[in-house]
Amino acid sequence: MEAISCSIPVIATSVGGIPEIVEHLENGFLLSESPNLGEICKILDEAYKLKIINSEMYIKMRKKARHIYELKFDAERNHIKFCNFLIDVYKGGKLKYDEIEK
Repeated sequence: MEAISCSIPVIATSVGGIPEIVEHLENGFLLSESPNLGEICKILDEAYKLKIINSEMYIKMRKKARHIYELKFDAERNHIKFCNFLIDVYKGGKLKYDEIEK
């Protein structure tokens, strides 16, 4: 997440919450949960070629990386969502998990 917050596209495996952060060819490269050496080499080659040959797309990926970070993980935004959640719980509200994201 630190790299994405600095507008750096990442290469990651699709385990845990990673797919919520990394969108393949949008803000990084997403490998399967247990990639083999061939898959790793293919993605590394793809990332290298993208940066060198298609720098316009690479720049778009950098911007998208930062945008996704700000949209989903901005500290102030999450603080407000968490406070609203606590207020609702205090008032006796019953929230479903997916409603917390809004």
